[in-house]
Amino acid sequence: HYKEMSYFLATLGSWTDELIFELVPQIKGLRGFSKERYRDYVAHSFVIRKLDGAQYLHDVVRTAYLKNAGEEFVLEIRLEFEKYLSKKIRECLSTDIEDFMYAYMENLEKIPPNYNLWYQSWDVMQDGMDIISHYYNFEKINQLCERFYKYVNTNYPKSSLEWMVVSCFAAYLCDEGRVKEGGTLFGNYYNENSNSVYCDSVEEDKNLYRHYRNVSYMFRAFYEYKRVKEFIWEAYEGFTRLVGENHPLTLGSLIDWAFSYELLEDFEKGKILNEKAAKKCLEVLGEHHMLTYQARNNLAMSYQHFGQYEEANDILEQLYKSMTTKKGEDDPSVLILMLNQATLYKRMNKNDEAYKKCRQAYEKMEALPYSQPNLKQPIYSTYASICYDTGRLEEAKESLEREYEVSIQMMGDSYGNLEILKGLALVEHALDMDDMAITRYKKIFDLWKRAYGMENPELLDGLCGLEKKCSTFDEYKGRWETFENFINNNSF
Repeated sequence: HYKEMSYFLATLGSWTDELIFELVPQIKGLRGFSKERYRDYVAHSFVIRKLDGAQYLHDVVRTAYLKNAGEEFVLEIRLEFEKYLSKKIRECLSTDIEDFMYAYMENLEKIPPNYNLWYQSWDVMQDGMDIISHYYNFEKINQLCERFYKYVNTNYPKSSLEWMVVSCFAAYLCDEGRVKEGGTLFGNYYNENSNSVYCDSVEEDKNLYRHYRNVSYMFRAFYEYKRVKEFIWEAYEGFTRLVGENHPLTLGSLIDWAFSYELLEDFEKGKILNEKAAKKCLEVLGEHHMLTYQARNNLAMSYQHFGQYEEANDILEQLYKSMTTKKGEDDPSVLILMLNQATLYKRMNKNDEAYKKCRQAYEKMEALPYSQPNLKQPIYSTYASICYDTGRLEEAKESLEREYEVSIQMMGDSYGNLEILKGLALVEHALDMDDMAITRYKKIFDLWKRAYGMENPELLDGLCGLEKKCSTFDEYKGRWETFENFINNNSF
């Protein structure tokens, strides 16, 4: 527990000799830790003075020391400080955290290479980036990640630390909407270093299990859902052993573990784990914590799979009231919640309410002062779906075209755009724009064959139907023969 408190304290650089001398006797028994190592860390730390957080944290940690605190009290202190820090961050819009992280990097780069220092600093960097991510400012995060990665790649290539930085950097690139770049970075590194992805030489620590979480995120981007489940389970188990089942890192991994079952379409198991995560987060972190919002939102989505619409609606309404009270109506996380409400209304056949709610999210997102592709895409997609179901075909087409532009920006001309193109073809066919629809289908075939080396029978059948309606018989016949050959040569 002293190790945990000292790491948390180091995150803000709030060290004093007095506190070190108090902690060192308790730390001596831990492997790899010494008074000198902590002094080294102290010498290269900063204080976030604008947040006035350093003295506050010093006081609560000192209180814990004097009370010979146990696990529950340490957790209480961490949560108390998190509430304090969250309040301060809201007041300064996270710019002070960003300033601190850049200052921290500049200081690190001036020090002669020291692997242990950089390894421990990676934990500090990730704590700061986690806070910045609450503001969807992934561009800033990736500037920091890239800077850290270049230094590590130059000084400690092929090390466990480099693997950890690569997995984090790639995941944040995807969060920013630069999916193609993130996938390429991770894929290339994985192809060359797949045997070391588990970082077996590293002792258990937060860096290792954060790495496992990031690896699971990347496998999700590659649609390798079994490996998603494999790595997030390792992270959850590791965090449970390392920091206990009530730690935010453990609870976040539990949420992701539940989601991994839904990716594998084991909705029953996903629902059980989502119920556990939502209950735990609410009890331990309180109703206004980001993880509590996420866990309860996921539980509402689970209920929808089983037709428990009223239960899901009750949760989403409670979340909307809580989140708008704390964050305001224009916060990106609130916009995502509004989409989920709209999707639920559609399933409950409340189409007018679904359209109204989704339209509000759409307009608020368009009015945001910054561009965030990974926020825009789900809003465009959901809005298009609801517009199509309510007969607003022109609006659906416009929203899908915008989603396609964003997706090209995020992933390039890739298989990930297939569902958007299918949606466009469907809408254009409904608008009697069959020539455009056929162009979409041909593009889909190109993407499909590029990814899998064969033609998809479902899409081929759809193309046959369109060509029969508006193309020459010879064109249709040739396409149909291709389809028949495919059916005859494959088992269904």
